[in-house]
Amino acid sequence: MKMAVLHVNSAAATATSPTMRIARFTAEHLGIPLIHDVATAEKYRNTKFDILFAKYGVLKFSNHRDDALRIYGNAGRIINLENDYSFKPDSRFRKLHGDRYQVWGTVPANVKQFGGAYVNWNCLTWLYPRPWAAGVAVPARPAKARPVFVGLLYYGAFRPDRTESFNHYFGPHATYKKVIGARSTHIKKFQALSEDITILNFRSPQELAHVDLPAIYLEDDTSHELYCSLANRFFECLQLGIPQLLDASGYKTYKEAKLPRFMDFMVQNADEVEGMMRDNSYDELRALQLELWYKDFDMKLRAQLDRARATL
Repeated sequence: MKMAVLHVNSAAATATSPTMRIARFTAEHLGIPLIHDVATAEKYRNTKFDILFAKYGVLKFSNHRDDALRIYGNAGRIINLENDYSFKPDSRFRKLHGDRYQVWGTVPANVKQFGGAYVNWNCLTWLYPRPWAAGVAVPARPAKARPVFVGLLYYGAFRPDRTESFNHYFGPHATYKKVIGARSTHIKKFQALSEDITILNFRSPQELAHVDLPAIYLEDDTSHELYCSLANRFFECLQLGIPQLLDASGYKTYKEAKLPRFMDFMVQNADEVEGMMRDNSYDELRALQLELWYKDFDMKLRAQLDRARATL
């Protein structure tokens, strides 16, 4: 049975984008070709794969789009590698296979609808390829550690359906230190929340470990009802040793993820954040969460892929 992974956007073999991490990990674990740029697409443009694993992107950013569409159209069966409930493949792919595909992904509802397997891609974080292997040390705290924490960190996109949550924790009524790690395209939106917000235009998650503040875990409104696994940001903070406060609106997600003792870290507003500051130190939260949550997710992910492979 001929199989391959198709990464729609053009990328280097060593690229660290979330989509490329997923595509590369799948190809390496299954021992099959990874099509990700002009050279690899040209090599396989006339190959008819029995199964093609697709990691979609935006076609205008693909230098191998024509070959990608050709390879996709020639495939006997498509399995989508999904880690974002909101992403929709380009209509040109839908014309070739319609909704005749299966899903290996983070949304159980999609797996149930289309067939496939639940695979938690979100734990594939920046430290690759074995980020959770036994014996890999959790990054050390910065040298100037504080005994208490005095503020709150958020990093990620400014999604419109998180606006209410942003106002809860980063509005002008919140008197603690407020730090946002954001890409340049989102900075103005975050600055509008409050005049005293510090914005960090960071290049990689590692830089945020030196902020020395706990992060607030927020999710989209849709995720309150549609289980999508814990987001990549959760696992990045865990891997970096950054303690996290959990926004209470994500209760169903934490419960379905079977996150141990999650209620000990839940907050609803800025007042409860300040209460958490009074009752806990940064180091206490960090140590407890690492004990409760840090494990070999790499091994768990490989086991999920092996179970998925057994259904082919």
